Amino acid sequence: MTTTALLAAALFAADPVVLALRPSAEIEGALVRVGDIAAVVSAPEGVASHIEAVVVVLARESAAPLTVERSTVERRLAEHGVPDVTLSGADVVIVKRAAPRPPVRTRDERVPPVRTRDERVPPVRTRDERVPRSPADPDSGGPAKASKPAPAPAAVRDDGDLRVIFRGRFVEISERGRPLRAGAPGDIIPVRLEGGRTIQARIERPGVAVPVAASSAKEAP
Repeated sequence: MTTTALLAAALFAADPVVLALRPSAEIEGALVRVGDIAAVVSAPEGVASHIEAVVVVLARESAAPLTVERSTVERRLAEHGVPDVTLSGADVVIVKRAAPRPPVRTRDERVPPVRTRDERVPPVRTRDERVPRSPADPDSGGPAKASKPAPAPAAVRDDGDLRVIFRGRFVEISERGRPLRAGAPGDIIPVRLEGGRTIQARIERPGVAVPVAASSAKEAP
């Protein structure tokens, strides 16, 4: 036996180590130490912290509880130079991982930022911004001119296609043609049919017209 071992044996003989195993314990890291699962009842002066820091076993990553037997604690202490340990309490310690703690918020995160006076008070609007100007207001540059309504789009354009419908008593025939000028519904315009003949037709609706008699065409504006 070495001199160090003799001194350790004499030290522990004078003040033996007594530990009380807890029935269960919670850990936060991956190491299960003696201090996590047992309370030091007695130990030589200055040795208690060394005993509590001894690693007994590595905790698994899974959430399942871990069991630590009394014999495992005795063996690990003996390997670290702590012989003849008296263990009391539970025979098996159930070790669980502690739930993760919420992050600690700093004071700057807890207290909302203080708004300055310019941010709290809305800007003051001037009279010109509050009251809309009248058309007769001399500051507005004179009476406002009424805007002219936009002209309605033509139902038939002179560059588009047109379907001319010839209606009889029991039959209806349509033929494609090209309008020779634009017009709106009700207008009579000249239309050149696909066969080359030009007729007068009244626009019924966009893209559709019906032929008119020669007398009606003369009356049209």
